Amino acid sequence: MTDNGYQKAEFDSESQQHRGGSGANPLVKLGKAVGRGLVAIPTFMATKLPFFGMMRHSTLGKLLLMFASLYLIAVGSLYVYSGEIYPFGKDNLIFKSSAASSDVDPNQVYPSGFDPHAARLAMLENPADEQAFEWKDWMDLKQVEQLVEAANKTRSIWPVSWGEKDPFKDMEMPPKHAGTEEQQTMVGDYYLLTRCPPPKKVILLGDKRIVNTYSPEELERRKKEKENLKAQEDMDSNTKEPEDSKEENKAEGDKKEKDDEKKEDKKEKRGSDKDTLLPELASDKLEDKIEVHIPREQFIFNATEVSKIKPGMTEEEREHARIVKTAVEYVETSDKHFREVPLKNDRAGHGVHYDWRFFNKLRHGKDHEAFMHHLIRAWADFCDQENILSLISHGSLIGWYWNGMAMPWDADNDVQMPIMELDRFARKFNQTLVVQDPKDGNGRYLVDVSPWYVERGRGNGRNVIDARFIDIRSGIYLDITGLAITGAETNRVNCKNYHFYPISDISPARRSLYEGVNVYVPNAYESVLLSEYKSARKSTYGSWTYTKDIRLWVKTEQCQNYKVRDKKFTKDNELTRYGACDSDEIWKEFNNTREVTAVHDKEMDLYADLEQLTDPDSQEMSDQKKQEIKKKFADLLRPFYARLRYDPR
Repeated sequence: MTDNGYQKAEFDSESQQHRGGSGANPLVKLGKAVGRGLVAIPTFMATKLPFFGMMRHSTLGKLLLMFASLYLIAVGSLYVYSGEIYPFGKDNLIFKSSAASSDVDPNQVYPSGFDPHAARLAMLENPADEQAFEWKDWMDLKQVEQLVEAANKTRSIWPVSWGEKDPFKDMEMPPKHAGTEEQQTMVGDYYLLTRCPPPKKVILLGDKRIVNTYSPEELERRKKEKENLKAQEDMDSNTKEPEDSKEENKAEGDKKEKDDEKKEDKKEKRGSDKDTLLPELASDKLEDKIEVHIPREQFIFNATEVSKIKPGMTEEEREHARIVKTAVEYVETSDKHFREVPLKNDRAGHGVHYDWRFFNKLRHGKDHEAFMHHLIRAWADFCDQENILSLISHGSLIGWYWNGMAMPWDADNDVQMPIMELDRFARKFNQTLVVQDPKDGNGRYLVDVSPWYVERGRGNGRNVIDARFIDIRSGIYLDITGLAITGAETNRVNCKNYHFYPISDISPARRSLYEGVNVYVPNAYESVLLSEYKSARKSTYGSWTYTKDIRLWVKTEQCQNYKVRDKKFTKDNELTRYGACDSDEIWKEFNNTREVTAVHDKEMDLYADLEQLTDPDSQEMSDQKKQEIKKKFADLLRPFYARLRYDPR
């Protein structure tokens, strides 16, 4: 075995040719010769060897010879033809693009026969709160499934076996060595099909349905366990004395009534705050959510306290405490939790922006923007439905600052959370599959929280990202990092990547519009940006320029000769061809985004008004004025703004 599974597979798909074609490799030719030889063996044995010659003259001998002949013919045929469905030797095609050997186009995410809507609809139709989950129902894993089935069928025919040729044996999961896009896609798909555990629950946005999920085997085990428990209870109740049974039934009835009352009290209590650490998020009035004040204690993480199991805890809380305790014990030697995609010839490092399990190809341009857009929309809807506070940060915050949109060159989305909100998020939602509201699209997203978030310093440097929200259709993700007080300065918070902020720069969090959906941004957003990016207010970046007239980032070279303001718009304020730099793409982009970018400009004016309320010289301004500004904000944020990008596949 080599130390590199990819080397053994000889990842050079361009140099390999389709088996059986004009460039069939020597191994296949040898296989055909072997097959012809195997077919001739029974005749040779019968004519040249005395024992087999004698067998020819008996009925039993003839039957045995016939069986041996058929068996050897079958083995020879498989050896010759299984190259089409099963790879042998060093020219292993299991990692090769199937473009030449399959009817499935590798550029399609949804090949013919896979319905991406079916799993969601089936889950909705099933009233059970516990359901079976298989990744192949939610993703197109048909190609690797066929390869696995073929390998299982052809790897051995008793008594002949070539099990040592198992093409999946040396596959690295996660991959450590660089491969092609097709190769790394196969690695992720194989892991999902054969090894990846199911999510703990599925949340259907829009329908507001939550379903606990298990593997089919685990669900069946739980079902039998419940049936056995019920049968035992029935048996015990039937063997009791009548009087004893009567008294016990009354006692059980009283106990059940009290338990039901407790459950209702608990339900009512949880319903009142909707299980949130921040009361403003639970309000039904949008005006109350415009500003969310974050208490200082939300930035303090005490792992020892969190890991204590206390009376009255739910099973979810007890399990979380155990996980935190274990993580604290092993965090110093922790391995990297999140793994990306190492790609050959990837000098720009595109592969680091994809999760290895769900990667299927690099996305560029409008295709990438579409995935990013749906990712942040689904995240914002998820946070709103479940009362989760996150603040957009880093590159995403720069994009918001300029026009309320992601910058066209940005590779991922970033958000931050107060550490205790991140802890609650981990407890309630880790390993949850979030299904996008169908009015927006068909996205499916996995919540994955690293157990090493319990370390609030940089640690060994392998786990500066605390959690991710991952698009399982593409592998593109949203980075989530916690903010905590870690040093002697008790009013400053930081993430693991040495970004420090005064708490007053973060709180109160301000509600705003980003990519057409409601999000939160830091209180002193300009101060936060300038602490990280000294040039955040510059209207040029690389080959891009921000054009205020159309509120878009455009290529500098493309628009440098279109600067006459009077020529850009008609009397009806419609963008002209000149104003769009003679570009159909810019014209379409402006008309697609003009509503939400105009809202952003109005928001920035309202933020300026709010700033005046915090000015010591303007303290005479009443709370009524502040409420008026909040109402104007709510009026801007209340409408539903339709998606701005197509639903990608």
